Amino acid sequence: MRLFAIPYILDVYRFSESMIIDMDYISVKAASEKWSISERRIQKLCEENRIEGIEKFGRAWMIPKGAEKLKDVELKRGK
Repeated sequence: MRLFAIPYILDVYRFSESMIIDMDYISVKAASEKWSISERRIQKLCEENRIEGIEKFGRAWMIPKGAEKLKDVELKRGK
């Protein structure tokens, strides 16, 4: 019976992935690579609502493609 669930799960994944692409959002991982900061730091920024236009889908944060890196994120501690 478990074998029949696999195609359903894959179809749901494809559907949700296409929804994200259509809505012009990027994942935390993609934003991490784009902004050169850690994924955990981006998650904290999302939790603090410091990024404009973020959405939460289940446990995942989605960030608008056009969102810009915060200026104060670039500053190092103690400087």
